[in-house]
Amino acid sequence: MDRLVCYITKEGEVGICLRDDLESCEECPFYKKYRGVEREYFSYTFWTGELTYRVPCRHVPEDDPLKDKRSCGFLEDGTFNPMNWNCELLNKIRLLCHPLYRPDFSFWNDDQYLGVVPIYDPEQESFLAGSYALLTWYKLRGNTEGFWIFDGRFREGTEKDALEIVKLYQEELEELEEEIEEGYVDEEE
Repeated sequence: MDRLVCYITKEGEVGICLRDDLESCEECPFYKKYRGVEREYFSYTFWTGELTYRVPCRHVPEDDPLKDKRSCGFLEDGTFNPMNWNCELLNKIRLLCHPLYRPDFSFWNDDQYLGVVPIYDPEQESFLAGSYALLTWYKLRGNTEGFWIFDGRFREGTEKDALEIVKLYQEELEELEEEIEEGYVDEEE
């Protein structure tokens, strides 16, 4: 669960604040850290104590009419951003394990999905034994809640990992996207 902490404009003005335990914004560690940083809004994840923010999606085409509504799945340093929304890069990976298109690669439990994408090694023309990308999301909505890589060790996925996966599956993704466009695969649940 995320909840809104505050809205801070690029000029550093506070629009909304849900912290009533501080005398002023100047005492707020979030405000100090992000004042003057252009962000639409921030979210505080209560179980981790992390502050995250929405980032414009760098992977969506410029002419996408929903570009301003999307939020990138990766922060500027390439680390995973749980405050993503319809990130083009993560959506492509989700398509590879989407329950409507590839049901053998997704698992459902109480509206929560887990998708598994085996990682293919083109040099060996085989899947790397025990190497997977794992993604989680709620229902079929736009937020990818988690992105991990298991390659002998379990770690959070990065933007570099996601780009490599999309590159490895480029042909298959193009075929799936073409089928969806032509209406052979129903996009609605």
